[in-house]
Amino acid sequence: AALNGIYEQFDIFTLTFEFMSECTSDTWRADASTDDAFLNISPSNPGYGTTIWNKLYAGVMNANEAIYYIEKSELDPQVKGRLAAEGRVLRGTAYYYLTSVFDGVPYYTTPVFTYAVQDSIRYLPRTDARKVRQMVYDDIKENALPYFTEENGYRKRTSEIKGNRAGYAMGLMVMAKCAMWNQDWDAAL
Repeated sequence: AALNGIYEQFDIFTLTFEFMSECTSDTWRADASTDDAFLNISPSNPGYGTTIWNKLYAGVMNANEAIYYIEKSELDPQVKGRLAAEGRVLRGTAYYYLTSVFDGVPYYTTPVFTYAVQDSIRYLPRTDARKVRQMVYDDIKENALPYFTEENGYRKRTSEIKGNRAGYAMGLMVMAKCAMWNQDWDAAL
């Protein structure tokens, strides 16, 4: 259930997101899928970027908490490792899209338990996108990929995993995309 709360935040892929990602800007907007998109640059109307920011940071927050509680649980170590790994891939995916849209973004991996933690996160500066992508790459490589095995059925394409869960192939894809944005062609390969 905790991991499902992360997946729910990825309902951002709409026609408006397509306009935005094709133009590499959050200033392209459309009021309806039947309207032509138009440019509307105004601080009072930030466009679909607000939705991307809010949804994906909700996904990051959900992932941080899910990973924390899964790792603290009394589950079988293999199950615990695989579930936390899935959360790491989803968190990495959220950060990948955040950096793709906004470049540098605040980066954190701690759960938000108190108002003090919430306040400290609220005032985090933007971390350089290259650094965020490298941290995502390293986290998935070191803390997720080893837990996706043939035995647990997660070392295959997402569409081949029961319930279309994030696994090995999705982790590799996010790593490769982060490496390509950083122009680290060897890592991408």
